[in-house]
Amino acid sequence: ISNIKANIKSHIVFNKIYSDRQDNIWLINFKGKIFRLIDDSIVPFHPEFFRKNYHLITDIIEDYSGNYWISTESDLVLFDGKSFHKISLPKTINKYSLYKLFVDSQNQLWIGTTKNGLFLKNEKSFQNFTAKNGLPSDYIIDITQDNNSVIWIATNRGFSKYNHGYFTNFDTKSGLSNN
Repeated sequence: ISNIKANIKSHIVFNKIYSDRQDNIWLINFKGKIFRLIDDSIVPFHPEFFRKNYHLITDIIEDYSGNYWISTESDLVLFDGKSFHKISLPKTINKYSLYKLFVDSQNQLWIGTTKNGLFLKNEKSFQNFTAKNGLPSDYIIDITQDNNSVIWIATNRGFSKYNHGYFTNFDTKSGLSNN
């Protein structure tokens, strides 16, 4: 790593790292800027587009069609390899709450927020899951899927398993420590 040339200030701390299907490395720093590792150099990704339109990038993920989904402080952006497309979000998603993106084995996009729970993007709509639907909290930290196609959701109040339309929660009552 010491051979990597940075086109950024050396004191910048990265809080997210992502490897896409082509083994490209993507980095997001604490200031919400996005970079790619190209030939041992850290290069800003389309800085003019993001500087003009968005100030805080929170996550990036590639779907099975080769599109990149990028969450910003208040919007969802699709990059198809050539151009950027802003995706209309439901009014129930508060600005400044988009946090985590995940694409499952069915190529469905899951969006975790810090205020409005979990959203599943279908072809033309979004399905919302909140604490009222069984999640331990509306503050989503991480999302993944196991080999049995079960979706796992980490929240600030424990984690949950989503399987066949039902949530099973794990928290301090299930044996998790409270720290």
